[in-house]
Amino acid sequence: MLACLGGDTAGWSLFIQDGRLVYHYNWFDVERYEVRSTWPVPTGKVELKLAFDNEGKAPGGPATARLFINGEECGQGRIDKQVRGRFSLESLDIGMDALSPVSKSYPKGRPHFPFTGTIGKVRFDFGDGVDQSPAQKLEQHLKMD
Repeated sequence: MLACLGGDTAGWSLFIQDGRLVYHYNWFDVERYEVRSTWPVPTGKVELKLAFDNEGKAPGGPATARLFINGEECGQGRIDKQVRGRFSLESLDIGMDALSPVSKSYPKGRPHFPFTGTIGKVRFDFGDGVDQSPAQKLEQHLKMD
């Protein structure tokens, strides 16, 4: 496990499995999306990246997830539905999935799927985003129910 947010009810995780970089998106355990790198992650110091691009400005809409190894795109997939609010009460984890598993594909006998290498740095860039007033945010959340 490199990084994850959420758990078995909903969430996302970025990990290495069978030598490949994997991004897993769990939409309420109803739909799951997974993107795998087309080639293995090399040994030694590498830079791994996930780019998550929303296709629109509405929360919950489709997005594209792209994986990169050392700056080269190595996988891409579509996320048809996104969780509009928070995933669960579970926290953001780095290096392991501390509570319930986001993905059902973690190896048996390793419930937290700890990363055995060294993670030098984790960075999140959130891009431009949509600026909304508190009243607009409240109105949007009320429409989601």
